[in-house]
Amino acid sequence: MKNFLATASLVTSVLLAGCASVNTAHTPPDGSTEKNAIVQATQRALARQGRKHLVLVVPYLKVHNGWAWIQVNPQSADGKQHYESQSGLRRPANSGRW
Repeated sequence: MKNFLATASLVTSVLLAGCASVNTAHTPPDGSTEKNAIVQATQRALARQGRKHLVLVVPYLKVHNGWAWIQVNPQSADGKQHYESQSGLRRPANSGRW
């Protein structure tokens, strides 16, 4: 009976830990396809507002269940001019593109 309870407890712990890790936000690593797609989509959105030729520094990015929360610090290409920080919630369009 002790072995059964110990085994059941271990299995339950492993299952709960697995469920918790699946349901958490993650930060895509630098250079990953996911991060690059999200940053490029953010850059295109800013360009549509007339803010072209910006370099985006990304201090915060979290992705969870197909949604991304991103904060960017835009600056000029030479890094001499810094602009107001921007943040927003993004999700892929129907085409699957961010």
